[in-house]
Amino acid sequence: MLAMKEMKKIGSVYKLHVLLLENPWWKQVEVDKTSQNCLGEEHPGIICFCCHQQVKGFRYKCVICPNYDMCGSCESKAMHPAHDMVRIPSPRSYPPHFFLRLHRLYERCTHSSPTVAKPGYGPMTSPDEQMAKDLLEDDSSDTSD
Repeated sequence: MLAMKEMKKIGSVYKLHVLLLENPWWKQVEVDKTSQNCLGEEHPGIICFCCHQQVKGFRYKCVICPNYDMCGSCESKAMHPAHDMVRIPSPRSYPPHFFLRLHRLYERCTHSSPTVAKPGYGPMTSPDEQMAKDLLEDDSSDTSD
């Protein structure tokens, strides 16, 4: 009785009908996302750091941790959420220095001052051009997968 009096003070009373679904649409979407993330070609010699399975479909490479690869299933489960990842859709070989350079460029972008110029780069060169040049330059002293 007290509850009815309180509800009258608030305003209109609404009746809600709740239907519980065993397989709601948001769970169906999540399942599809996970399965699509793992469809595709195998990346030869690449093993997921989390589940220790061969990476198939999208390969996710951490730009912070060296030699850290993940499969699409583990990425969908947010198994390495603290770091940014690069999604690699199809298998291909990269130069030995590529991911080390990518890591360095990422660090430069996230931790450097935009007013400090790198020696050897003129004022006519944009930061994007500098980064592309760094990635493509061959340096046999860098070793990474």
